[in-house]
Amino acid sequence: MSKNNIRYGLSQLTGWGVWGLILLYFNFVVFGDRFKEQGGQQEYLVSLAILLVSGILTTHLLRFIIKKTNWLKFSFNRILIMFIIAVGATGTVLYYGSNYIESRSGYSYDKYFENQKLEKAIKMEKQFGLDSIAYYKDNAFNKDTSVKKGISEIRKATGWAKNRRGMWVYENKSDLVGIYYNLLLIAIWMLIYIVYHYVEKNRNDQLDRLKLETCKPWLKMPSNTVSAGR
Repeated sequence: MSKNNIRYGLSQLTGWGVWGLILLYFNFVVFGDRFKEQGGQQEYLVSLAILLVSGILTTHLLRFIIKKTNWLKFSFNRILIMFIIAVGATGTVLYYGSNYIESRSGYSYDKYFENQKLEKAIKMEKQFGLDSIAYYKDNAFNKDTSVKKGISEIRKATGWAKNRRGMWVYENKSDLVGIYYNLLLIAIWMLIYIVYHYVEKNRNDQLDRLKLETCKPWLKMPSNTVSAGR
């Protein structure tokens, strides 16, 4: 294994590992009391591990594809286009891929959180006295101020609401937040990757120029001078 591959592997593990530690610190230390009260620590740890492993795998695949393009010879505009496409595609794959694995594992923190909110929605429905009426079927109920307020408060606090058939439906608005979050992670990864390789390329170019400058005096010497020196 080459030094570059070892350095890359260590950088991947360090980068994603530090990000994982930051998330653990904020959830278990800064917001520890609220997190403990909310529960779901086991689900969160499994979900975080899945995210980190998925992040390493998706960015490794991204690196493999980028290396095939010989992107260092691209113009700025082509690099910018490559950056946007790579971040958009990889961030989306990371989000939906990790979510799919979480749901299949049975330890999805998002599902746990949704279930907690559903329990809260059912309790709030009873508190507002809506559990005994079919407010979701009859529009006449929606004209009642207290009913409208109850429905609004439940939706606002939990994201859950009943459809026309009386089934609870979760209005998940976190998908966009999750995608933006993953896009940001991949964008940071890409920026670090591009800047590192540009710096490395410039350093190698400078070393090559320096070697060439040191060789010039010898190249300019007459052949008979070189022979006399021998």
